[in-house]
Amino acid sequence: MRAYGALGTMEAVALNRSEEPDVRWEAARQMLGLGPLRGMQLLDAIAARAVDPLTAPAERLRDQLFMAQPELASLAAEVC
Repeated sequence: MRAYGALGTMEAVALNRSEEPDVRWEAARQMLGLGPLRGMQLLDAIAARAVDPLTAPAERLRDQLFMAQPELASLAAEVC
Protein backbone atom coordinates (compact mmCIF):
# COMPACT_ATOMS: atom_id res chain seq x y z
CA MET A 1 0.00 0.00 0.00
CA ARG A 2 1.37 3.39 -0.99
CA ALA A 3 1.04 6.13 1.60
CA TYR A 4 1.15 9.16 -0.69
CA GLY A 5 -0.54 11.23 2.01
CA ALA A 6 2.63 10.87 4.06
CA LEU A 7 4.75 12.79 1.53
CA GLY A 8 4.06 16.11 3.22
CA THR A 9 5.00 14.74 6.63
CA MET A 10 8.17 13.14 5.28
CA GLU A 11 9.12 16.40 3.59
CA ALA A 12 8.57 18.37 6.79
CA VAL A 13 10.73 15.92 8.76
CA ALA A 14 13.49 15.96 6.13
CA LEU A 15 13.60 19.77 6.12
CA ASN A 16 13.44 20.16 9.91
CA ARG A 17 16.95 21.01 11.07
CA SER A 18 15.90 20.33 14.68
CA GLU A 19 15.42 16.66 13.82
CA GLU A 20 18.28 14.15 13.95
CA PRO A 21 20.17 14.02 10.62
CA ASP A 22 19.70 10.24 10.36
CA VAL A 23 15.93 10.61 10.76
CA ARG A 24 15.85 13.42 8.22
CA TRP A 25 17.89 11.41 5.72
CA GLU A 26 15.63 8.39 6.09
CA ALA A 27 12.58 10.60 5.50
CA ALA A 28 14.23 11.91 2.31
CA ARG A 29 15.04 8.36 1.15
CA GLN A 30 11.50 7.18 1.78
CA MET A 31 10.12 10.19 -0.04
CA LEU A 32 12.29 9.39 -3.07
CA GLY A 33 10.92 5.87 -3.12
CA LEU A 34 7.31 6.92 -2.74
CA GLY A 35 7.28 10.03 -4.90
CA PRO A 36 10.43 10.34 -7.03
CA LEU A 37 9.66 13.78 -8.45
CA ARG A 38 8.88 15.28 -5.05
CA GLY A 39 11.85 13.43 -3.64
CA MET A 40 14.15 15.01 -6.20
CA GLN A 41 12.68 18.43 -5.43
CA LEU A 42 13.38 17.75 -1.77
CA LEU A 43 16.99 16.82 -2.54
CA ASP A 44 17.33 20.08 -4.47
CA ALA A 45 15.95 22.03 -1.51
CA ILE A 46 18.32 20.36 0.93
CA ALA A 47 21.29 20.71 -1.43
CA ALA A 48 20.61 24.45 -1.76
CA ARG A 49 20.99 25.03 1.97
CA ALA A 50 24.26 26.63 2.96
CA VAL A 51 24.42 25.29 6.50
CA ASP A 52 22.93 21.83 6.78
CA PRO A 53 24.67 18.54 7.54
CA LEU A 54 22.65 16.93 4.73
CA THR A 55 23.68 19.41 2.02
CA ALA A 56 26.66 17.43 0.70
CA PRO A 57 24.93 14.01 0.88
CA ALA A 58 21.88 15.46 -0.90
CA GLU A 59 24.07 16.90 -3.66
CA ARG A 60 25.89 13.59 -4.12
CA LEU A 61 22.72 11.51 -4.19
CA ARG A 62 20.97 13.91 -6.56
CA ASP A 63 23.94 13.83 -8.94
CA GLN A 64 24.19 10.03 -8.74
CA LEU A 65 20.48 9.65 -9.46
CA PHE A 66 20.66 12.04 -12.42
CA MET A 67 23.56 10.06 -13.87
CA ALA A 68 21.91 6.68 -13.29
CA GLN A 69 18.42 7.80 -14.35
CA PRO A 70 18.72 10.64 -16.90
CA GLU A 71 14.93 10.73 -17.22
CA LEU A 72 14.79 12.13 -13.67
CA ALA A 73 16.84 15.12 -14.77
CA SER A 74 14.58 15.66 -17.76
CA LEU A 75 11.46 15.35 -15.64
CA ALA A 76 12.84 17.73 -13.01
CA ALA A 77 13.74 20.26 -15.71
CA GLU A 78 10.19 20.15 -17.11
CA VAL A 79 8.64 20.83 -13.70
CA CYS A 80 10.98 23.68 -12.73
